[in-house]
Amino acid sequence: MKDVTDQLSSLGYSVKSNFEPGSPSSLIQAQISRLQPQLILMTTHSRPPLQRLAHGSVSHATIHHSPCSVLLIREPPPQART
Repeated sequence: MKDVTDQLSSLGYSVKSNFEPGSPSSLIQAQISRLQPQLILMTTHSRPPLQRLAHGSVSHATIHHSPCSVLLIREPPPQART
């Protein structure tokens, strides 16, 4: 995450990153309410539907509860991450 925030900062964007323990969906929604960003960048794990159902989807919850745009960056499948 630091690499991404450093790159965006070097291009002149205002970037903040945050790490907190707890439920990701609720923590992200709290930060969105507090910061009121114009755009949220997130990666997705590209889980199969049954796994997504069992574990939930933070990106899905964020998309459906955010008052701003959300850009999802799909994580490559495990075999492509060499």
